[in-house]
Amino acid sequence: MKTAEQNKIKLRKMELDKKYIARKLVEISKNSPIIFSNLRKFKSKCKTSYKYRIFTHEKHLIKLLKINQRTLRLLRDEEYIKHFELVGINIYVLSDIYNFIRANNKYQKRK
Repeated sequence: MKTAEQNKIKLRKMELDKKYIARKLVEISKNSPIIFSNLRKFKSKCKTSYKYRIFTHEKHLIKLLKINQRTLRLLRDEEYIKHFELVGINIYVLSDIYNFIRANNKYQKRK
């Protein structure tokens, strides 16, 4: 393949990813009451005095948000959800997830 064809393919993939993430953001906002209850349950199970810095890993976050790995990767790449990498494992802060869900709900309601 020539580089021009490769660039076209890459641009097409990026277009499709943007459409996909837009659909998934709407789906997340519709499921937000369920997601918030899942996050509250997880927060209550954590036995720590400092509840603002609760960490979770990628697989558990996928279950909490009821999304798939591709969606989480796109949310992370588009910087909707903040994360940090620790020895090859992506770690997420629960307060950042709360902020993402709230901001997404406000944006979807304005539309």
